[in-house]
Amino acid sequence: MSQQVTTFGIPANARDIVVFVHGFGVRWDSRGMFVDIQHALPKNWGYVFFDFYNIDQSDVFISPIDDQIARLESVLQKLKQLAPTATVHIIAHSKGCIITSLTQPTITGNVVFLAPPEIFGSKLEKYFARYPNAKLTTTEISIPRKDGTITHIPLNFFEQTKDVDAEEAMLNYSKKARLHILQTTQDEVLGETAYNRLRKSPDIEITAIDSDHNFTEHSREKLISYLKGVLNE
Repeated sequence: MSQQVTTFGIPANARDIVVFVHGFGVRWDSRGMFVDIQHALPKNWGYVFFDFYNIDQSDVFISPIDDQIARLESVLQKLKQLAPTATVHIIAHSKGCIITSLTQPTITGNVVFLAPPEIFGSKLEKYFARYPNAKLTTTEISIPRKDGTITHIPLNFFEQTKDVDAEEAMLNYSKKARLHILQTTQDEVLGETAYNRLRKSPDIEITAIDSDHNFTEHSREKLISYLKGVLNE
């Protein structure tokens, strides 16, 4: 049976809570990145993990953009009910940065975008079409991922996303919330990013580190060090 996981880890004395927003085609726990970050948070900080997609064992089924926006909104609404006075922070990765920007949530804490894409729809389709062992049918592309899952992408998803301007979405959200962007300079998924339009905004702070897309190996330590600095501002 398919399901969407939501985990609220909120200590009784939590004054700060981090909502983790995962990237495209994966579960919230992909590559262990969010778990590593959560373990590095102060002990009295809360956290929220959730899936955008329906999960059936190792199969991940991509949902429409509007459904993903509604999913994030519902998670934040539930969190407000559970901890109405807490300071809420968002840490989003990759495509999760764009969903967050399109949602434009009002929060009182920091917004941190890890390796956000500059282009959303068309580049995504081309990337997965040439992904190793990808299978194309008349209705979907199925992708075997390195974490053992299989991502099922309906072909109409790319039609839905082709007109989404990723940088424009982030610029619009920066008018509502200050954004901290961590740029990855050795990104095997996004390639070289410039963020030229974003650099013109006084409400966006961009920091570059020598890392791959998922902050693996020694890059994970750099990531956590960066986040500790931003979240403690």
